[in-house]
Amino acid sequence: MDLQETRNLIACCIRARLPQRVLIVDDSSTVRSVVRKVLQASRCKFEVEEAGDGSAAIELAKKQRFDIVFLDCQMPGIDGFATHNVLKAAHPDMKVVMMTGTHDHRIEDRARKEGAKDFLFKPFFAKDIDAVLNRLFGLALTLMI
Repeated sequence: MDLQETRNLIACCIRARLPQRVLIVDDSSTVRSVVRKVLQASRCKFEVEEAGDGSAAIELAKKQRFDIVFLDCQMPGIDGFATHNVLKAAHPDMKVVMMTGTHDHRIEDRARKEGAKDFLFKPFFAKDIDAVLNRLFGLALTLMI
């Protein structure tokens, strides 16, 4: 194993052991519950907060820092794109995963162009969230569900 591989392995172990703060923002309590359950079943440690709309997400982000945000694109009031802009302005290093139930790749393209690190189309499954986390943190997560 060379020096870079060793560094990568150590960084992976650190990410796996340190809790990551996650905010789930969706107007559907069912979607929030699914994401929460997948995160709780992970070998990694996640401290999870939820918000039912963009305004609540912005208020939570004023009080605490989040490492990753799962954010619905289409919500009443402040939509996901406007919420994303406010959150990223306050916390540029935050990783945002945008989600939508509308199967239109133009929405995904817009989200990525505006800085989303990843994207999920609803309905999604535990393995889809697992794949997103693996891409975001470079971890091979094992889910129990």
